[in-house]
Amino acid sequence: MQIIDLIMIILTCAALISGFLVAWKIRNLKAQFVEGRKESLYQLLTSVGEIESLKEAERRAPAIVEIMKRYDAIALILPLKSGGRVNFQLGSAGLKIEGK
Repeated sequence: MQIIDLIMIILTCAALISGFLVAWKIRNLKAQFVEGRKESLYQLLTSVGEIESLKEAERRAPAIVEIMKRYDAIALILPLKSGGRVNFQLGSAGLKIEGK
């Protein structure tokens, strides 16, 4: 009986250690993914640049849509220099622009 108990304890410890290692690996992969997406977001924002007003956003919409497609973005909220913000959303019906 003692050998079976010892084997069960060893198997339990091995399972706990492997579970911890898997969770640690997933945590590191998630951090790498988030960092990569953050870098992509900064490149997207740099590519779009600053927008003065809602009219400028509407005028630049085709170029902004192409940039969003290049970075696989389906939505983008940008601050306007004149105050407020503009929201670009790509959907099956096309582009939707809202200013707030």
